[in-house]
Amino acid sequence: MTKSSIVEVLVHVVVQVVVVIVVVLVEIVVEVVLVVLVHVV
Repeated sequence: MTKSSIVEVLVHVVVQVVVVIVVVLVEIVVEVVLVVLVHVV
C-alpha cells in the first residue's frame, strides 16, 4: 500500500465513525426531547 492509499482509507474510516457518532447523538437527543415533552405536557 502506498502512503496516499493509506491516507484515503484512514479518511474513509474516520468519516464513517463520525457519521455513526452523529447519528447516535441525534437519536439520543431526539429521545430525550420526546421524554421531556411528554413529562412537561
